[in-house]
This record gives sequence, structure tokens and C-alpha cells, in this order.
Amino acid sequence: MAYLARYANSHCSSANQVGENRLTLPRINFFTWFLIWRVPTLRILLNFAKCDENWELEEGLVGTVFQKVLRSKFPEWVILFPEVNIWTPEDASLQNKQSEKYYLPVLRNLLYPRFSGFANTMCAMKSAGNFKFTKIYDITLLYQKHIPSGSAADDTMYTPTLLESFTSKSPITITINVQTKSLSRIPVKRTKLERYLEHTWRDKDKLLIQLRTKAPHIENSASASLPNSLLQPEKPSSSIEGLISNDPSI
Repeated sequence: MAYLARYANSHCSSANQVGENRLTLPRINFFTWFLIWRVPTLRILLNFAKCDENWELEEGLVGTVFQKVLRSKFPEWVILFPEVNIWTPEDASLQNKQSEKYYLPVLRNLLYPRFSGFANTMCAMKSAGNFKFTKIYDITLLYQKHIPSGSAADDTMYTPTLLESFTSKSPITITINVQTKSLSRIPVKRTKLERYLEHTWRDKDKLLIQLRTKAPHIENSASASLPNSLLQPEKPSSSIEGLISNDPSI
């Protein structure tokens, strides 16, 4: 997050004088289980226990939930995880069967995204009261576990837990691909918004395949969200695994 803030800061308008361009780290917010939060609370855990993964705020409550970040005087980021679950072979196999049955895209490296939370966020960000948020950082993460030279490469997915990331005896490389998108270019109508998110996930799936093929002697992986390693900002184009920023400087 600090790197993204510096990246945004370095693209500030050239009209700013040298020395006035100071780095301000944003406040990090997560939108999950009906709430915007910075630190997990008992209420989040209760919502998690009572609700399924297709939770969605009623339209009348969206403005109330997002009101604090929309009116904040500080830089704010809102982080979303549309994929919801961590990739596992069992979940991927079940999902692919459902995708074939209902004629949905079959993804190799990702689980099909959940639309409801993304729709709530876009509803708030495209409301008349939003003058802060203008950009989306579309983030895709690839985890790669190094294999000793001469060993046979395993093409199975690798999705480490947070504990495994910090205790693994083998080096883990995390490649972070960041793309910047304008909020104004995201559709408003629900059907088009669903297609937009589905198309984004298909692009992510292809991107992960490309990244995996570039790394010999490495056991490959998927997208998720853990801090670390190699950050690669790209020019605007099309994992929203995402993050929405009110930083207008990119």
C-alpha cells in the first residue's frame, strides 16, 4: 500500500512545486460482510457467521455504510475481494462443473467472482455525493514457490496461507500486477456491470497464465491478497480484486 501511495504521489501534477509534493499514506478500509472496517470486530465475525457469500446491502443502506469514507477529509482506500474464497482444487473443480452447466466462463487460476459487494461499492462510488473517488487499482497477485534446480516442475496451483508465507523454508515470490482504471469508465447498469466484472476476471485468468509461463523451476499459483514482494505498476488498461482510491493524481 505504501508503494502504491508513493507511485501515486510521483505522478502528481507538475504544477506542484518541488518540496510541496509530500507523501500522505491513505487510510485503508475493507468492505466485506455488510460493513466498512479497518480492524476486525466482533460484529464482522457475527455477520460472517450469519450470512452466505452472496450477501448484498439493500440499496437504501449503501449510502449510510459508505457515508464516512465519502465525506472524509483524509485520503481513503476501499479494498474489495470479489473472489471471496481462497482457491483450492476442490473448489475449482466444483466451480468448473457449475460453470459448464450454466454456460459461464471456465477459469483455470481463479474462482468465479461474487458480484453483490462489487455492485454495492459501484453504487456508492457513482452516487451524486461522491466527489473523492476517481480511480480503481486493479490488483492481481501471483504466488510462486521456488523449486530446486533439476526438480520436476509441478503445474498445480499454489495458494499459501498467511502463516505459510512467513514460515516457508523455500523462498516464495509474490508478483503483484497493478493496473489503473478510471471509475467513470465502469458501467452503471447492473447487467453491464456483471459482464464487466466477469470480463475482468477472464483477463485476470489469462494474465496469471502469462506470468506463470515466464518463471522456470517455480511452482505456480493464483491470485489472493497478502503483503510482500515484487510490485509492477502498469499503464491503465484492463483484480477487481481490488482497491478503490480517492487519489486523483494518477
